[in-house]
This record gives sequence, C-alpha cells and structure tokens, in this order.
Amino acid sequence: MKKIAFWFVAMMAMVSTVSAQKITLDGSWAALKGAGTYALEVDYSALQIEDKETGEFKSVEEFLKTRDEKFCNAWNTEIVPGSAAYALLVPNYANKKFTYDQMAPEYKFVLKVDRLKLGFAGGAFIPFAGAKAGGGNISGEMKMYDAKSGELLGSVVFEDVQGVSHVTDAVRWGLSYYELGKRLMKAVKKAK
Repeated sequence: MKKIAFWFVAMMAMVSTVSAQKITLDGSWAALKGAGTYALEVDYSALQIEDKETGEFKSVEEFLKTRDEKFCNAWNTEIVPGSAAYALLVPNYANKKFTYDQMAPEYKFVLKVDRLKLGFAGGAFIPFAGAKAGGGNISGEMKMYDAKSGELLGSVVFEDVQGVSHVTDAVRWGLSYYELGKRLMKAVKKAK
C-alpha cells in the first residue's frame, strides 16, 4: 500500500508541475512568426522571490536578508547576470530566426518578472517526479514593440513557467526562460 501511495504522490507532483504553467497572448504576434532582429530589456523592479523555508514571497532586499553572505555576493555577480544571459534569448528560443541586435533592432521586447521561485538542485534526483520538480519558476509579462515607432504589438502574461532542475541557481532560473521561449513558440504558432 505504501508503494502505491508513493507512486501516486510522485505522479501527481509531475502532473501538477506541468499543468500549472500558463501563457496568455494579447495583440498581434505575427512578427514573431517570421525573421527579425530584437533588443530585450529585463525589468526586475517588482520582483518578489519565494523564501523556500516559509513559502512567502519577499522583495529582493527582504529575501537577501535571509541568506548568508556567500549567497548575497553571488546574487549580483553570478546569479542575476547568469540568468540574464538566458533571458536575452527568449525571442530566439521562441523562433530561431530571431537574432539579438542591440544596435539596430526591428523589435524591442520588455520582459518583466514579478515572481521567482529559485527551485532547488535536489529536484533532479526525485524518482519519477522528473527534473522539473526542482526547476526555477517565473511569472510576469513580456511586451513586444516595434523598435522604430514604439508601437505595442503584443504582450504575453506568463504564470508559473518552470524550467528543469540544475545545481546552480543561475542556470535553474535561466532554464525557466528557455521554457518560456518554448511555450511562447507553441502559443504563437496557434495564434492568428
């Protein structure tokens, strides 16, 4: 009986991890179906991070007060810059024909992350729950603009987009951006 209960819990963890993710498109995303160049701005001004111990979301400042000095030093030098390298590629993950060009972009994306769960490295080892069990998880909004006119072309609201587990916080967070790009690609293909 204990084995059956374990299998049921493991399967439910895997299903709930996958089904909780949600993406909602608004506006015209036709441009993302073609080829183009883009710039991307990441906005963490309203970022709230989950404290794994309490489950509460805290501002970056409050969150860092609960961490040790080593983590706080890594936050600005490794974790945020490391994950940002993945964030810059979200439109490219969504469409391999889109290329990053900060100097002369056709489109500008503004990616605002409001909620972050950093996940944990041990998730990769949870039997049958899958690597996503410990992956980073992001919620927020991304807007796409025509870079020349500034016209808003479309926006996407994303909730609980979860990447796979990894030993480092930066990569776990970054892999959630990779998952956002993949899910955006699927949503745009279905959109008119």
